[in-house]
Amino acid sequence: MAAKLLETIYSELKSIGVVQTRSEFCTQWLGRSEGYVRTLRFCAQQPSIDVLAVLSNRLRYYAKQYASKDGNANKAAARHFEALARDCDSDIEQRSSTVWIERAKEAV
Repeated sequence: MAAKLLETIYSELKSIGVVQTRSEFCTQWLGRSEGYVRTLRFCAQQPSIDVLAVLSNRLRYYAKQYASKDGNANKAAARHFEALARDCDSDIEQRSSTVWIERAKEAV
């Protein structure tokens, strides 16, 4: 799910002109190398929770920036960025719960 979430967020940011390329998205928004998403696809892996946390934080930063400006378009952008951040947080929460629950089962 998280890999698909990254693709969705990248597509949405690209459609509104915030990023131009996947390489830019990987380096500027995820804090990873320019081929990070491509590597995830090739290796059939999910992004790390750390990457999702960084992305969520950056989305919230821009949500606050847009929210502080006047105009309906800025307020709408703020809500959109906040919704994307919540999607990241939801995935982090679900995956984190899975980790500790599985470890708790193994300990029993």
